Amino acid sequence: MDAYRWAKSWRGELSAPELAVLLTIADRFNDSEGRAWPSYRTIADDTRLSRRTVIRSMAALSSVGLVEVSHRRDKAGDATSNNYRLPLYRDDSAPVDNPKHPP
Repeated sequence: MDAYRWAKSWRGELSAPELAVLLTIADRFNDSEGRAWPSYRTIADDTRLSRRTVIRSMAALSSVGLVEVSHRRDKAGDATSNNYRLPLYRDDSAPVDNPKHPP
């Protein structure tokens, strides 16, 4: 199952904006790297939500453990897009001993 199908099948309690943000992260998820890295602006553009709503939705998703957020900096030390992991998603094609995808 790919990350987008996993997110689409999620049946937990999420608001419409939270689901839209989760689907966008999952759609941009790179299985080989185990992460996605779109900016808040990109997510806002994809979902047609405001940047502030994206940030609030990301905080909610993070608080329930659906998304892990790691802040990144460029070489000059300026903030850049975050890294996003989906800790509950497991790529079924990944080897069992792959540390990015624990069993």
